[in-house]
Amino acid sequence: MLHTPGGLVLAALQIAKAIREHKAKVTAVVPHYAMSGGTLIALAADKIVMCKHSVLGPIDPQLGQSPAVSLIKAVEEKPVAKIDDQTLVLAVGVLQLLKLYPQPVRMQNSGGVEYLPVRRSQSESTGVDSTQWS
Repeated sequence: MLHTPGGLVLAALQIAKAIREHKAKVTAVVPHYAMSGGTLIALAADKIVMCKHSVLGPIDPQLGQSPAVSLIKAVEEKPVAKIDDQTLVLAVGVLQLLKLYPQPVRMQNSGGVEYLPVRRSQSESTGVDSTQWS
């Protein structure tokens, strides 16, 4: 069951790797949303089960308040004297992660996405929907 705004890149990668290496079939259930690291974890599963309103978000690692890609770009394009200390420290963290995981993450979900059926309650006549898991 995944319902997450994301989290630490290293933790998500470790969980995804453990899921991929697990011998039994793994199903990820996303009732509402799985963003960033949550999407990475879901994609490691053999099958993803979602309702029609569920969302998988982009895999866009963030360090502090900045996207990892922006931190790398800042240290590549600006002179070091013009970069604040926090940006430098965070960029070093990104570069260390890239050393740990030099290959791009490539996980293909083999089972596809299954949408859970939606049952309407009797409140449908009032225009209010009630989605129930079946």
